[in-house]
Amino acid sequence: MWAPFADRVSVTGSSCDWSDPGSDPGPSDAGVWRGYVTGAVAGDGCKYRVLRGEESLLKNDPSARAIKPATRNGVIVDDRFDWGADAFTLSPVEALVIYEPHIGTFNGRGKAAGSSDPLGGRVLHAKALRINAIELLAPAELPKEWSWGYNTNNPFVIEARYGGAVGCAGPSKPPMRWEFA
Repeated sequence: MWAPFADRVSVTGSSCDWSDPGSDPGPSDAGVWRGYVTGAVAGDGCKYRVLRGEESLLKNDPSARAIKPATRNGVIVDDRFDWGADAFTLSPVEALVIYEPHIGTFNGRGKAAGSSDPLGGRVLHAKALRINAIELLAPAELPKEWSWGYNTNNPFVIEARYGGAVGCAGPSKPPMRWEFA
């Protein structure tokens, strides 16, 4: 965490009963505090405790992959995905046809807003249009009940209604591979 004027930064959370100071990442290097928290596992809540003089602030990890909207706590996520033997090669830049769906609205008629399937089952249509790259627009979580995804506070947290960090990847590989090239 970058906190150049902090006297001390520590990590606290459910893995240590939200103790003060929690896990101390050690001294700062040019205002950047870093370290590892032992004993923390996926699903644990966490925040940084930033101390400066008498002031103590709890702050979310700016690179958190998930937050719990009710408490606004960061959540540790195990977002490893088994790609198996799949190989990926991006088309040359001059040959890219990029499709940029907003998963908050583009999900097919009659469906609830948001979907972890950004093409809404329209893979064959996208292939017919010669689309060979997909960039999801505005998937960031806002720590409230609903968000359109345009949130700069948590840029690495995917909106929970879109499946979150793990759900967007899916529990397994899709039955139809998205090979467009």
